Amino acid sequence: MNENIYSPKISVIVPTYNYGEYIGGAIKSILNQTYQNLEIIVIDDDSTDNTSEIIDKYKNKKLKYLIIPHSGIPAKVRNYGISKAQGKYIAFLDADDAWYPKKIEEQLKHFQEKELVGVGTDAIIISDTPYYRQLDFGKSKKGFNDYDYNSIISANPIKTSSVIVEKNIIEKVEGFDENPKFKYIEDYELWLRIAQLGKFRILGKKLIFYRMHYDQSRKNIGIAINTMEIFKKHVRLGYLRGQKMINEAEATVSLSIGYNYLFSDGHEGKDYYLKAYKQSSKYSRKIKSLVGYLLSILPRKIRKSANYLLHKIDRAVAFSREII
Repeated sequence: MNENIYSPKISVIVPTYNYGEYIGGAIKSILNQTYQNLEIIVIDDDSTDNTSEIIDKYKNKKLKYLIIPHSGIPAKVRNYGISKAQGKYIAFLDADDAWYPKKIEEQLKHFQEKELVGVGTDAIIISDTPYYRQLDFGKSKKGFNDYDYNSIISANPIKTSSVIVEKNIIEKVEGFDENPKFKYIEDYELWLRIAQLGKFRILGKKLIFYRMHYDQSRKNIGIAINTMEIFKKHVRLGYLRGQKMINEAEATVSLSIGYNYLFSDGHEGKDYYLKAYKQSSKYSRKIKSLVGYLLSILPRKIRKSANYLLHKIDRAVAFSREII
């Protein structure tokens, strides 16, 4: 297929490190796309497992496998992949995630609208909990929702493995920030900078399986705290303005820290939930803060069961929305 305005080449960036267990499924899901004008660029951060053996099994001219010296910085790995991309558009797929066959085909239909800077999709979350949790960031009568900078600050709707962005836009904002403090949240920071140029559209169709790992709550607490560094950067850049907007951003961080403390033995999370309650003026966020506070003062065993029950309710609500 020759590249033109109707069938532009898509460069799929797949960063990986010791994900030999999953990467075969990720590659298969790309090769099985109904849209075929694409290249796959796997950037290996010098894995020590069987990743290279798995990838060597795929004899496909669309696949490029690049190994770089280990850095442990996902932003650096992704930026290297982008520098090697030849496509008009960049799509991302983490090595432990997977796509539905029509994902790219469905997304490309929306790029005719000039105000859009990126198109993502909703996701089905694969987690340690014994069910698949569905997201609803794109659910609406229109079949999608559009998000600007202010709405992304409040709640990040963009899953990296779902998004497609024009390469020239990523280059215009100078790619991912390789600051080590932004490790694991470098994608969120990039989406915020890109959102200064236009809106992200999230399709209501759940076209990816997105894997989440819940076994490192202390690590996740550190990541949540580092999100505050993103907000400080954006205040310096002049993107995040006004005390009310800053307060809501900080409340988002406090809720995230409080949530991750729910998986620890202590009760430190209650202080962050109280902080979020005081910082936010939004009714929904205050309710989450109060529920989180009540959970955080319970013993861990009871807390875990109550948290699981809330997830079950969340699943039931999501299902009822699907059939209404």
